[in-house]
Amino acid sequence: MSGIIYYQTKYGSTEEYAKWLSEDVGFELKNIKTRPKIGSEKVVVIGSSLMMGKVTAAGWIKKNWDEMKGKRIVFFSVGGSKTGSQEREDIITRSLPKDVVEQMKIFHLPGRIDHKKLGFLMSGMIKRFAKNEKDEEEKRRAIEGYDDVKRENLEPIVAYIKNL
Repeated sequence: MSGIIYYQTKYGSTEEYAKWLSEDVGFELKNIKTRPKIGSEKVVVIGSSLMMGKVTAAGWIKKNWDEMKGKRIVFFSVGGSKTGSQEREDIITRSLPKDVVEQMKIFHLPGRIDHKKLGFLMSGMIKRFAKNEKDEEEKRRAIEGYDDVKRENLEPIVAYIKNL
């Protein structure tokens, strides 16, 4: 089955997942920042980071949605919020039109917080927001940083694509 992976990354986690996924399923890989055109592939995989309550690839998805209709759309999000959390679902439904969300198979992947790579402002914002976190473990992880980006997190997506 022909397919392609488009991704948008801010700090590298989404790109890392996209590269691994490309290796695992044999799909070509394109960074959304290069403004790629949608081709004739039957499966379109879109990877996007979630930043500040938004899907970073939302603008590109909306702009190119007419060319993606009728294709199998697989979407994966990468962010700091808990995978499977209502917060992630809310971010996606706020960022994308309902008909787009309904046509996607959505997967949530854990990300990383590396305060050295984030820079002073973003690191400070994360630490400030973390102070309001009720879950003490999540608060600690956000303040100290963590790296949950692991290739095995892609197994459900790889299995789904291979079964299409």
